[in-house]
Amino acid sequence: AAAYPDFLHNYRNKKYLTERAVLTPTNSTVHELNAYMLSQVPSQAKEYLSSDSVELEATPKDDWSSHYTQEYLNSLEFSGLPNHRLCLKVGSPVMMLRNLNQAYGLCNGTRMIVSRVGDRIVEVEIMTGTQVGKTVLIPRIQLSPLDTVHPFTFCRRQYPLRLCYVLTINKSQGQSLKQAALYLPRSVF
Repeated sequence: AAAYPDFLHNYRNKKYLTERAVLTPTNSTVHELNAYMLSQVPSQAKEYLSSDSVELEATPKDDWSSHYTQEYLNSLEFSGLPNHRLCLKVGSPVMMLRNLNQAYGLCNGTRMIVSRVGDRIVEVEIMTGTQVGKTVLIPRIQLSPLDTVHPFTFCRRQYPLRLCYVLTINKSQGQSLKQAALYLPRSVF
């Protein structure tokens, strides 16, 4: 509430959303608080589920896909990858997780606002960076984690987006915020 005063009257105001965020140290807290903030937006949510798989070409001769259930693959979370379940509403702020097209301002860390949620595409308006105000379409793309402890190559097909009412302290680096709240649910020292 400290970072988002009068939220219900301003939840679609681009300037309001660009200037503020809640910062917290862990991704689990980020997901929890983003879900709460999204629930406060008075519009219909659209849920996007990823398509997760094990890439066979990059693994040994054994068929790793038979060793891991789809539920297990869906439960995996990696830094820099969207979660299996992505829930969006029109008017919600999102952050790009990958460089898609730098010339069009679609870079890792770019903040945008969702203007339309379709079945196969998400339309967003860029709020930060070099292309502020530009409307672009974001497709689902194939993503793999850069480093993993698993003995297989994991692939997730999902929109490279994450809600950004709340950010990890690390992800907030490079962002210009006029109003930020720090949420520390447990001691960090």
